[in-house]
Amino acid sequence: MDGISEKSSKFMNIKFLLVTFSALSSLLFFADDTYAWGAGLHIKEGVFMLDNLKLILPHIASVLKAFPYDYLYGCIGADIFIGKGHRRRDNHCHNWSIGQRMLKLANSKETLAFSYGYLSHLAADVIAHNFYIPNQLYLTSSTKRFGHIYWEFRSDEYIEKRYWKIAKMVINRHNHHNDEFMQDIIKRKLIPFRTKKQIYSHSINVNDIALWQKAVAMVSRSSRWDVKKKDIDFLNRVSINMIISLLKNPNSSLCFNYDPVGTDNLLSSKRKRRINIVLNGRYPVEKIFKIPEEVLNLSFI
Repeated sequence: MDGISEKSSKFMNIKFLLVTFSALSSLLFFADDTYAWGAGLHIKEGVFMLDNLKLILPHIASVLKAFPYDYLYGCIGADIFIGKGHRRRDNHCHNWSIGQRMLKLANSKETLAFSYGYLSHLAADVIAHNFYIPNQLYLTSSTKRFGHIYWEFRSDEYIEKRYWKIAKMVINRHNHHNDEFMQDIIKRKLIPFRTKKQIYSHSINVNDIALWQKAVAMVSRSSRWDVKKKDIDFLNRVSINMIISLLKNPNSSLCFNYDPVGTDNLLSSKRKRRINIVLNGRYPVEKIFKIPEEVLNLSFI
């Protein structure tokens, strides 16, 4: 029995190392992309909305209640488009214009629910791309390319396993109608959509969620930079308030005052860090990208 136990232990260690390698490889592969919150956090926010439909407009709530999985697929769908970068352009998949065009052209209740999920994703990314990621890039010596996806990876450290299970279920469902709908709206085809989705699905479909989270924890312990749970919880709450604002005021939400891509802050974060070091002779220790009061004053939850 001891021999079997020892072999099992060795197998688990090898499996853990493979999962860790997969996690780190994903970081490197996506290092030039504009991710923010990970799939786990986007799903958590989407599930919260489905559990609290009374907080949003009744006609939107009825669509989400009837087609919850289409809504949740929309909540992660924007991140299928790898290679999108963080430069501002009209056809960027994280532009409000893309989400609003989806809403306008939705040809079924399913694609309508998906479109609201897609817009919910963008509302949450306003907080991540304009404040969370830029502040982390400003405060640390991580490179802009690697640091962006690294901090997204770290933000999923505290997400409960059930949300990752839901994410796996959502990405593995038959979503052909929503996939076709997305491809009709977003025409950029440098990398074929099917390839993009396979890569993104692989990042969610890690076989052992517990080992994946263990890999994230190992990366976190090895890092000299801390990500506090209370900070992620706070930013998650602000993100949810932004989503509620959108789904209560789909034509005039406060969200639309901010860029979901976060181009300005993302591009300036490292330049401001270098200037601070030159002027003060030391590394910065205070965040400089402050969440505006009008956003903090949203108090739906």
